[in-house]
Amino acid sequence: MIDTGSRQSVLIVDDVPANIRILEFVLRSDKYEIRVTTNGAEALELSQGPEPPDLILLDITMPLMDGYEVCRILKENAGTRQIPVIFITSRTEEEEEARGFELGAVDYITKPFSPAIVRARVNTQLALKRYRDHLKDLVSERTAELTKTNKQLQWEIARRKRAQAELKRSHDELEQRVKERTAELSRSNGLLKEEIRKQEISIELAKRLLHYINGDFPRMTNLPDGRILFVEPLLIPCHAEGGDHHFFRTLNRGGKKRTVISLKDQSGHEVGCVLRSILTDLAHKDILTDGGDEEIGETMGRLNTEVCRSNLLGTEDFFTGITAELHHDTLLFRYVSAGHPPLLLIREDTVQSLPMPGEPGSNIPVGIREGFYYTAGECRLQVGDRLIFYTDGLTEMPLSAGKEMINIEGLEQLTRRLVEQWRKDRGCAAPVSALMRGILNAIAREAEQEVTPLGSDGKRHNSSDDDVTLLGLEVESAAETEMMILYPSGAEDLSGAIEKICRRMESRWAKSSGAEPLHHLRTVIGEAVINAWRHGNRRESSKPIQVAWRIGNDLTVTVADMGSGFDIDTIPDPTAAENLTRTSGRGVYIIRQFADKARWQNQGREVEICFYRQSAGSELFGDDDSGFFDEFQEEIFQQKEGIMELSVNRQGESARFSIAGNIDEQGAEELKRKFKEMNTASMKEIVFDFRGVNHIGSAGIGKLLLFYKDLALNDGTLRIENASQTIYELFTVLKLDSIFSISKA
Repeated sequence: MIDTGSRQSVLIVDDVPANIRILEFVLRSDKYEIRVTTNGAEALELSQGPEPPDLILLDITMPLMDGYEVCRILKENAGTRQIPVIFITSRTEEEEEARGFELGAVDYITKPFSPAIVRARVNTQLALKRYRDHLKDLVSERTAELTKTNKQLQWEIARRKRAQAELKRSHDELEQRVKERTAELSRSNGLLKEEIRKQEISIELAKRLLHYINGDFPRMTNLPDGRILFVEPLLIPCHAEGGDHHFFRTLNRGGKKRTVISLKDQSGHEVGCVLRSILTDLAHKDILTDGGDEEIGETMGRLNTEVCRSNLLGTEDFFTGITAELHHDTLLFRYVSAGHPPLLLIREDTVQSLPMPGEPGSNIPVGIREGFYYTAGECRLQVGDRLIFYTDGLTEMPLSAGKEMINIEGLEQLTRRLVEQWRKDRGCAAPVSALMRGILNAIAREAEQEVTPLGSDGKRHNSSDDDVTLLGLEVESAAETEMMILYPSGAEDLSGAIEKICRRMESRWAKSSGAEPLHHLRTVIGEAVINAWRHGNRRESSKPIQVAWRIGNDLTVTVADMGSGFDIDTIPDPTAAENLTRTSGRGVYIIRQFADKARWQNQGREVEICFYRQSAGSELFGDDDSGFFDEFQEEIFQQKEGIMELSVNRQGESARFSIAGNIDEQGAEELKRKFKEMNTASMKEIVFDFRGVNHIGSAGIGKLLLFYKDLALNDGTLRIENASQTIYELFTVLKLDSIFSISKA
């Protein structure tokens, strides 16, 4: 039976004694034991004591700890979670009620109090509490019965197990003897493996050696007459490291520059391939250094002789490769294939393989026969030409799915289709970085394999049976550079100029590249331009800021000022513990973190920023994406201007800032003005609602830190709510989430 005789206790929590007296008067009865308190901390102490209340009437608006916080703590504690809470409030907004129910409240009582409603809602909740307690007792009784039955079953099982133990004894003895013998063999095997490990070279060390010898590819190499050579390698080994390797080297002979690109494929896989890669690339570079103006065919002949005579490779080892050189002044392009698949030359919408079997430049692999004469093919490149080197792991990938490999004609046909589709969808030539990813993705899909140069986990994936490497080159034109000269009269003028520049960049990028939108473009460019204005030109409107950008395979942006410059190496790390609360000094760090590459030159007066194309081929060459980037462009131009709108709602010791727009240089000044207007000496909490914020720069972050420092003096808190993913990532990278409470929208 449900116990209806005992008195139930009600705890009233309100910082206004008059409200407590009213509720005590309304609820006076022999049925209730009334307890009262005027603050949240004491309410928590009473609720967690030996005689917790059966119901809590909790005021929302209280100092130090409001009703929402008290309710949240009660519901997080297993010992107090079941106590029903009725909020006392003078607020009637649906949003406030919804928040209370989300925290676990069971009902609301609004001021002024209606005695009948108060008694009715209290009686209802106490009756429900009594019924829940009764159900809990019933469950406990049933659990005790089941526990007793379970113990009886366990005793019966134990008796049967004892009966079976004798039967297992002989079997256990035999198993023990087998385990002892296995352990002896395992120890012997472990000692043998350790001896072998000591005599092996680490594959990771070998990879580091190869990278040290060959270095990184420069993505951009300046050529005469305003031309640029773009280079990007995609290397996806099928093991920890495989037999594919490549290097890039620019030689200068009497002022005549030429760039050598070499892609090689060693026979076999694993660590031995890496070691042979190191040896052959060292020998190749040594010959290039000594070769002077030697023709590329002669160079490959000397490398073959060196490999055959010096026993660099084992008797069963060899490598294929394709090596080419580009003369900077004439764009003369010479190439030598040593038993390697031909490269692809894409000129406008035509696709050609070089060299075809039997043509000049087609030769046997290196290490097969000493004294072989290596021939070279040649052609003269033009601006817009794209070249793709690849290894046979690409064309043989379908073999792992039991399908036929892709021949030269098939690869040309696939490339031609991608080139034509791109021009049809976007009205321009496909950049080589997009073509490489499109080819790779199409073949991997046909072969039913996962082969990606960079997956969502930040790692390379290759489920096929061979290493896959593509190397893309494109001759770009610097003449396609756009430029704006800024003479900002102030923060508002500067903000408008930054907004205009970023929209033009985003529009061009979306229309011509087909890659993912550059989520941090506004952040990076804004920091660069603001730094040039504030720190470079010292806010002098007579000094220009030059912003130039060019979209090829990458988006390259240059921002230059007329200041005195600075030493980039002296900029402190803003994420260091001692710098976290500094209100300035984050611009350079933000640029470095969110751009793919940033380089300061001209004594710090000029910064060159690059954004790389990151999308996979399937996204670049989708069947139904022809209108996507037009729509994206329209969205860009429909955005509001970057003017910040700010409203402040202050209640007692708390204030809530609702912001819409951009918190850039101008927005930061508006924050500073509001900050000065407020008497923050008594503030305990400030909340910034970022629901409408598109962007925040380092200046805006500095102003937030002013609020934080002032609050910290009074042990107050600063919270940021409804932040976008981009802003959340920015605060996380700057490690500001350790001092601010920040939540995403």
